[in-house]
Amino acid sequence: MTAACLFLVTGFVWLVAAPALLGDGPVLLSWLVWSAGLVVLTAVAAGGRGGGAALVSCVVLAIAYNIAGVPLRDGVLLRVRGQEVRAVVSAERVESSSRGSRTWIYSFERADGTPVAGGEAVRGSRDFREGRQVTVLEDPLGRIPPTTPGDADPRAEAGFLAGILLVCTAVVIGSARAERAGDRKRNDAVPSEEPLRPTPLGEAMENAERTRLRKQLEEGEFDRRGYIRVNPAHYPGLSYPQAAAVAAEVGLLAEAFGNRGYWRFGRQVVEQVEPA
Repeated sequence: MTAACLFLVTGFVWLVAAPALLGDGPVLLSWLVWSAGLVVLTAVAAGGRGGGAALVSCVVLAIAYNIAGVPLRDGVLLRVRGQEVRAVVSAERVESSSRGSRTWIYSFERADGTPVAGGEAVRGSRDFREGRQVTVLEDPLGRIPPTTPGDADPRAEAGFLAGILLVCTAVVIGSARAERAGDRKRNDAVPSEEPLRPTPLGEAMENAERTRLRKQLEEGEFDRRGYIRVNPAHYPGLSYPQAAAVAAEVGLLAEAFGNRGYWRFGRQVVEQVEPA
């Protein structure tokens, strides 16, 4: 279970950082490998089940990644490698979605007229005015849109993702433990394979039947085929192999061939019943 939890946390942290290190190409493959690995590890920890909770966690974390993971990554990278630039808002335009929401898109230029690297900045509200001077963080590699130093603070996104990670980890652990507890209950409910021990009364009845059978075999008369026939209904507490063991005590063998509902004992038999 520890392996599954470590894989969940470290894998998700890597997925947040992967696009900045590898580009956007390997991200989808990384998500698929991570999701499959988490499902397998959780299922193994849960004794063959529990992968469903891991799969749900993967979906939840994918949604959380789109909501907060990308802003978190961009904010951290701008804090680490970004450069403060005094720029002018060179262009402003508004786009409206089919649902009525509006998005403001801004372009920035330096004082010498060169555009700030990173392309246009997309905002959810009208934060700037065209021609206004602002200080922005510029990504030297041009992979992240510029933003103000205050908006590059990733603490809110980090707190949100940490909470989601904590919940998903708890769900994975709880699912695995629940499956294991269910397996233990099911195993406890299975009847024991060990044979039941006879009670003192049962032992006494069996011993009494053994004594009666021994006496019948010692005093019985052989038929013309050389057998002593015994009705098993008179000895309900004995099996035929047990009766064969009693017969062996008086030097007789138990016949297994053609008995027609009776036990037959003789000094020679066609097919012997092994004593128990």
